Amino acid sequence: MAERLGGLETTYADVADRTSLMEQIRADDVLVSTVGPFHKLGWVAVRAAVDAGAIYLDSAAEPPFIRSVHEWFGPEAEGTGAALLTAFGHHHLPGVLAGALALRDAGPAAERVDVGYFVTGFGTSGGTQA
Repeated sequence: MAERLGGLETTYADVADRTSLMEQIRADDVLVSTVGPFHKLGWVAVRAAVDAGAIYLDSAAEPPFIRSVHEWFGPEAEGTGAALLTAFGHHHLPGVLAGALALRDAGPAAERVDVGYFVTGFGTSGGTQA
């Protein structure tokens, strides 16, 4: 299903249907995934974006999924030109942006950046629990 949203063509896809998703995504696309729980449902979208060399953005708040996306797909994404932007939900956004700015400012000498979130008194999200 496609519609115009803010001047952009927006297409919705069933992430459980890998073939359908792969037929729709191209290198100049941005694939936004809000499927959750991501560790159960998010892999098809990541795979499609990496294969197409597209930008992948999600709202994941599941640390194991976030880490796995970068460890498992990061090297391949570099080769296809894909960009993997996980944890772009409101609660992770400040750390993602701070890490990106730190890497940019450090230049080519940077090897990695670690962003930690330390919260007490709150439970885990439904996606993390799943």
